[in-house]
Amino acid sequence: MLTIIYENNKIYRNLFSENNLYYKYLLNNKSDNTFFRLPNLDVNDRYILTFKDIENKNINKLNNFSKKYSFKYTILIIVKQEQDTPIYEVYLLENNNLKKINIDQNKYNDLKDLFLNIKYQVVNQWKIKNKIQNNQINKINCSIKFFNLNELKYTKKILKEISIIEKIILKNISYNINNYDVYFYGDRNTLFQLFELNNLILKINNNSCNIYLK
Repeated sequence: MLTIIYENNKIYRNLFSENNLYYKYLLNNKSDNTFFRLPNLDVNDRYILTFKDIENKNINKLNNFSKKYSFKYTILIIVKQEQDTPIYEVYLLENNNLKKINIDQNKYNDLKDLFLNIKYQVVNQWKIKNKIQNNQINKINCSIKFFNLNELKYTKKILKEISIIEKIILKNISYNINNYDVYFYGDRNTLFQLFELNNLILKINNNSCNIYLK
């Protein structure tokens, strides 16, 4: 999901900048945080969405920013410093609605713990909103097309991070294409929507699908 992080303490404010401690962490740990999609962090971003827009929770401005990157879902994280302790506000933006996500405010061991907690809570809220049933497992056969082994590993990593996927089982291997049975909770439309949210291209045919990296 597109991720907007506003860092605000008594001394400085950071938004779309590599000086932002939280963006800096995600930039340095991209392979472990594919769930969080980062904006360009450039002057144009700062013009479209300002400190004031975020402080006022300006939904129109937030929507315009999301549209620039063609994302349906956006996470807004506001970090405030209070007596040397960061306080986190997390919101999920979808269809002109800004929903506050409750996260544990206890001190985290590191930023890895923080982002894991944010991801868990955001995905859980998304699942509740989309009424995903976790008591029934469905299956679809999908082929992953790839140019090299690194691309295949990366695609499989994305699939394993999609929370409604229970498991994937390799069925057969051929040149630059592997075939898998994908077991998942919820309906196919929800699964395919999550594929697209995670930067995967889909071609669907009856009860099968082909998957490519964007």
